[in-house]
Amino acid sequence: MKQLCVVLGLLGALGGCSMVSQGPESLTEGDVGGDRFPKDTSVEEMQAAVDDAVEGIEIIKGVESASSKLVQGERPDGLSPLPDQPQQGVTSWHGTISVDLERNVPDLGRLATEVEEVLSDASETVSTGGTLHVPEDDHGPRATLSFLRTDRSNEIMPPEELASSLELLRDIDGAMSAFVSQGDPVAAVGVDDPSLWPDVAAQLRELPDLGFGALTAVSIAASTDSAAPVSRAGTPTGRFNQLRIDATSPSPAFLQVLAELANDDDVVRLSYTGAKPESPASTELSLNTAPLERPSLIVEVEGEAALERVTAVLTSVDDVVTAVPTGVSRAEFDVFDVLSDDAGPAGELAGFVGLPLGSQVPDEQVVSAPDSATLVLDPGAADGRVAADRVLVTNLLDAAGAAAGIRGQPDVGVAECAQEQGEHAEGEVTIPIFEVASSADAAFAAITAAWVASGYIPVSSAKVGLAVYASSDPLSPGATTIAIRESAAGIRIYASSVCVATEF
Repeated sequence: MKQLCVVLGLLGALGGCSMVSQGPESLTEGDVGGDRFPKDTSVEEMQAAVDDAVEGIEIIKGVESASSKLVQGERPDGLSPLPDQPQQGVTSWHGTISVDLERNVPDLGRLATEVEEVLSDASETVSTGGTLHVPEDDHGPRATLSFLRTDRSNEIMPPEELASSLELLRDIDGAMSAFVSQGDPVAAVGVDDPSLWPDVAAQLRELPDLGFGALTAVSIAASTDSAAPVSRAGTPTGRFNQLRIDATSPSPAFLQVLAELANDDDVVRLSYTGAKPESPASTELSLNTAPLERPSLIVEVEGEAALERVTAVLTSVDDVVTAVPTGVSRAEFDVFDVLSDDAGPAGELAGFVGLPLGSQVPDEQVVSAPDSATLVLDPGAADGRVAADRVLVTNLLDAAGAAAGIRGQPDVGVAECAQEQGEHAEGEVTIPIFEVASSADAAFAAITAAWVASGYIPVSSAKVGLAVYASSDPLSPGATTIAIRESAAGIRIYASSVCVATEF
């Protein structure tokens, strides 16, 4: 909940007139955060770049208005100061542009792409982000699309796919708001009551994109007060609960338990965080076998009796209710009595859902993805093998388009393997199947049938909607691991070759 509140609070503060914080007339490369910006960039030049961006955005079809801020901050420079000296820092500047859209914009993807292009141009002078505020209209509730990058940035989503994800969330029955971010894999949907959680979660899990990209996970926020005001970002500003779901956790049955607890008169706040979302690059390309982070539940209650009663409910939940697919651990919980001044057992009880208090940490993390392999060669042979694998991976991705009847553009490169164990070829392609067909089923089947005919075998995957294929020989040339899924943009395929190292 804290993560969601911080993001939405930031978005709500982006409106208002253009403003510049006090600062020096000119800044050097180090002052603005590195060699990305030219030397001697003045505050006036940065402000001019942001102002030009506002003007460029306001003429885009579908934009109602735009406003900006240029703000100054300070970050540590990484150097350790001498004793008795203050921490050294580096001045940094950042522009933010808030964009209000007209009602019933017919092509949100086109508009988002044009706005991002303007933001990118401004970022050549000063780092510039922005948000699109979509009003409630015939297409759905109010919504926010953010181009603000965060420390959690993983896959940077293309604007059109980001807009498509937002439109999917706006179509959810019961949604009163929606939020997606280019730099954050956790989207958000606002509802007016926790009792809607099970139904909204079921609709989200029917989306082909859930578990990937901007919809790697979705936080569902719900007000416990139907009269609570709504913020600019479309979320309740009064007391509210939230849960973050992904494609598998929490289970539908446990969702019902959480919804009932959130509506309990003695519960002040409930926050459930499902398994930690991972970057598509790690989960789909290399199929990282590291276990997911344990789900967590925080419940704040009023009174000692409520503390004991809610804890009893959580410890007595049957495993059948909480069970989810392989790879997700049993959730841990913390229940706090907000009326208690005592620390420890008197004011807090912690444990694991479905286990008695005092139970040892359960060892339940099991992942079914295949183990990675490494091929060790001399330096010259290693370079040649990786180059050859890159060609073969490109050919495989291109052949998938031939099988589907419409080709995409493969993007294949060379990347470092996990734990720095050599390099391998990896790449992806999006096949725009919906340009020629209303369903992806036939093309999906044709592509995977071709792989099986070539000797690839299907392997299990903990992600719903993701099909994984592996070579019978983990050291074979070309793609040794392939993952395929359907998305709003078409059929997305990821492929990687064996890791090649010169020493191990």
